[in-house]
Amino acid sequence: IKHIKADDEEFLAQAVGESELGANLLHLAKAEIDDSNSKSSALCLATLTNLASAGASFQLASQGALSVLVDAIMSDDPPTVYYATACLQNVISEPAVLDSFALMAQLAETPVEARLQALAAVNNAHMVAVAKGALANLRQSPQRIQMAAATAIQAHARGVR
Repeated sequence: IKHIKADDEEFLAQAVGESELGANLLHLAKAEIDDSNSKSSALCLATLTNLASAGASFQLASQGALSVLVDAIMSDDPPTVYYATACLQNVISEPAVLDSFALMAQLAETPVEARLQALAAVNNAHMVAVAKGALANLRQSPQRIQMAAATAIQAHARGVR
């Protein structure tokens, strides 16, 4: 998938969207994460990361990837956390995902931002890179920016500084 041509990305994304591949892979990943099967969950998440990178981010997010990724990021298993963070970074780099209030609202109700901040400070360069990338993408969300502005306005109106 790494060497896929740009012309083929759209075809791959469409094929993933029209098939059950993403949903089935997400279901399998969730089961493996729930069973604490590190090797299998990491493999599923790595495959999802590559699919997202190849243009299937919106399709995966629409099929439930965000909730699976949040669960995986909260895991104690380093490979699961790494691949889930990398996948989240790829999925939320897609403008159609970032601009979707319904999809991004799934992340707003979770502690994922705090977890990503903690992961960005660990002693592992690869983890730090994907955590910082995911955080940067998360902070680009128009909904997050609007919510932060609304919170600041409310605090100012109450006299809180």
